[in-house]
Amino acid sequence: MQLYRALLTILGQFFKKKVVNSIKKDEKFFKNLIKNPLWIIGLIFQNCIGAIFFFFAQVFIGTTLIPGLITSGLIILAIGPIRILEEKFNFLEILGIFLMILAITFLGLSNMAMDPLKLNFLFS
Repeated sequence: MQLYRALLTILGQFFKKKVVNSIKKDEKFFKNLIKNPLWIIGLIFQNCIGAIFFFFAQVFIGTTLIPGLITSGLIILAIGPIRILEEKFNFLEILGIFLMILAITFLGLSNMAMDPLKLNFLFS
């Protein structure tokens, strides 16, 4: 479930980023975003359909591994524009991506687990 959510979220973010990069600086920015169907599809993928899979993933996976999987999606979103949109990275951005990969690795190796059905966050 989380992989479907991550795929839809990354695809939605990429669509939105592509539209934002294609709009010229002197145009009416927000008006052009709302009129662009690719941006609307990206918004629906990221916030509507992806949220449904996110809720199912919370139930099946638990609350521990989901932040790491979300961060891995951000890494893909950061690396993707290098190839497709021909963007450049500086040293701090590369260092940030490396630290995110390291954090995801340590989180996955920790075997930490929380059962959302046993924890009561609202009434504790």
